[in-house]
Amino acid sequence: MEQVKQTLQENTKILDPYAAMIPALVDGAQKAGVNPGLLLAGASSVALLVLLLLQGWTILLTTITVLYPTIHSIRAIESPC
Repeated sequence: MEQVKQTLQENTKILDPYAAMIPALVDGAQKAGVNPGLLLAGASSVALLVLLLLQGWTILLTTITVLYPTIHSIRAIESPC
């Protein structure tokens, strides 16, 4: 378990400067004995999961209806006539 915790902390060090701007995350990280970036990554993951559960179908349909025509338009523009 300690190895997993250490790996997660190493992978989330890049988020530490952003998490340091939120005092609640810094306090929680000190109490838990982890870096603040790990708590920020966890909170972001939960928020993303909730967003996908509530609005996933809408996001998927919007992505498909925007990306599909965009890709074909770029292919048409770049193709020789």
